[in-house]
Amino acid sequence: MSLYFEWLDDYMEDRLSPQQRLDFEEAMQADEKLKHAVENYPLLKKLSASLIEDETRQMLKDLDNKQVMPDNSRRLWWWLAAAVFVGLMAYIGKAVLSPSPDNKQLFADLYLKPQPKAERGGVSDTLTLTRAIDLFDRNHLDEAKPIFQSLATTDSLQLMASYYLAHIELRTQKLQQADSLFLGLQNDATYKNDALYHRMLIALLLHKKEEARRLFMLLDKSQFSETQLKKVEGYLR
Repeated sequence: MSLYFEWLDDYMEDRLSPQQRLDFEEAMQADEKLKHAVENYPLLKKLSASLIEDETRQMLKDLDNKQVMPDNSRRLWWWLAAAVFVGLMAYIGKAVLSPSPDNKQLFADLYLKPQPKAERGGVSDTLTLTRAIDLFDRNHLDEAKPIFQSLATTDSLQLMASYYLAHIELRTQKLQQADSLFLGLQNDATYKNDALYHRMLIALLLHKKEEARRLFMLLDKSQFSETQLKKVEGYLR
């Protein structure tokens, strides 16, 4: 079990530092059980409180009645309690914490590949950009990333390089970094709609449905097919 489970209450009650929150959310992307614990936090909290309350009530009852179980009976009681607990955890794991749907399916359904843009720099920069985009299109993201990072220092190609870097971070599940890059592109008319759309996707991947709905309302929906919009609306319900 992830050590980040110890931070669950603090995360849900917003008591973590910004860095701890970032670490927790990155851990949540790699640990399905942690992610589902966040999704089902109110139910798990109620269940935990109920178990503690029942145990406390039984202890007080035994003390009040001054009951002392024989060693064999006590041993049997603990064995039964352990069996019930294991059964309950198995039920939670299968029924309560089952993914709905998982992030891989969500990403496959909603992610949109970058669209070609008109920006171009000098001849040398254009050739380098073409190579970087080709590497990106062939999914050689580790090779493409440093080239785009270099191009991001060129004024005429800064926005386009940042655009592809944002997609690289998103496709490699570095969601906070991707969101930050897309946020920086929102003020440019060429990239605004794409940036808003993929920030909405990131919000859904992080289970922030209200934030995703807010971003969806800002989209120019004429830029998307009816089929794609219906897919998005299905995840936003």
